[in-house]
Amino acid sequence: MTRPSYGNQPFRPFFAVASLDALFGAAIWTPALSWAQPWLTGPSAGDWHRQILLYGTFPAMLAGFLLTALPRWTGRSRPRNAVSKFLLALWVAARASYVLGPYGSGPAIAAVFLFALTVTTAVYVISSRDRRNYKIVLLLCGFSASAAMTAASYQVGLTSRLSLAAMTGLLMVVGGRVIPTLTAAYLCNSGAPLVPAPLAVVEKASAAAAALALTFWIAMPDAQVTAVACAACASLQLARATQWRGWQVRLPAAVAALHVGYCWIGLGFALLALHILVPLHVSTAAGVHAWTVGAFGTMSLAIMGSMIRKHSGLAFARSIRATAAYAAMTGAAVTRVGGELIASHGSVLLALSGGLWLVAFLLFIAAFHQPLLVRGCPPDR
Repeated sequence: MTRPSYGNQPFRPFFAVASLDALFGAAIWTPALSWAQPWLTGPSAGDWHRQILLYGTFPAMLAGFLLTALPRWTGRSRPRNAVSKFLLALWVAARASYVLGPYGSGPAIAAVFLFALTVTTAVYVISSRDRRNYKIVLLLCGFSASAAMTAASYQVGLTSRLSLAAMTGLLMVVGGRVIPTLTAAYLCNSGAPLVPAPLAVVEKASAAAAALALTFWIAMPDAQVTAVACAACASLQLARATQWRGWQVRLPAAVAALHVGYCWIGLGFALLALHILVPLHVSTAAGVHAWTVGAFGTMSLAIMGSMIRKHSGLAFARSIRATAAYAAMTGAAVTRVGGELIASHGSVLLALSGGLWLVAFLLFIAAFHQPLLVRGCPPDR
């Protein structure tokens, strides 16, 4: 059987740099690389740590995914190589500016990168009259605006919430497309009974609740009405995930990881609601890290792994290294959120979470470095 060619797919360079960026962003704060920290530009370690995820790792993963998936979603041809190369050059320039450029240049170039990605996505969506994907364009606009606001040092708290809300919204949209599709495809290939189609009323209610909760959280992060909206959204997101019936059959690790990662989104909303109601016991950081480490960390690895395997003709092949990577990321999420909830062991759990994050991406790179870096090579099995 001839495997499909994936040597020139847009996801290859973007997934490669996203994985390396995730490693560097965490490793730079380990004692072994403390000598390199003075080279980083920025007002604080926390700001740099936050920006490398929001304006580096996540946009690179998102660009690779969208540039590869949009032609299939819209029925248009794949973007020209020049477009992918231009976007990749902008991303590299933004990351280099964090180390070599003056403070503020990194977020500024990242904003240009996100704006260019937004325009590219909008061209696909609008020209094909694909109304289903208008929300992706809208969320990308908000994400681009947050990067520009960060570069201008405008209301740091508001800007961070806007970035996180846009990221979480994009994860919900992408997850809602990928998870039920991959689950159904695996069930069909394995001969297992198919699960019922998700109820439209639940899909629409969860989307409306998420939009409302995120809007309230951006504008009024400590208001009681925000707690109510976040609690309702948490329930509906978990109800949405329940419709996909991920527990009914033994799924491949990547598909199972997507189900687990999406549940972290609902948990993040629940933790934000608890923070507002009992702020002395639950911090905002608990909910935020449920989104960033739990949802983004787990779903990004699973989405990248699934796309690499699909385009190599090994869609549901199993890999010990990849499975271990998803397990390590889940452990990183549990310990990171646990570190915020169990203050007496916070420093130990934080260090453990950082180590598991590094292990997860190291294992992912070990499993998929060949198809990402060498054309024509299949992934590890």
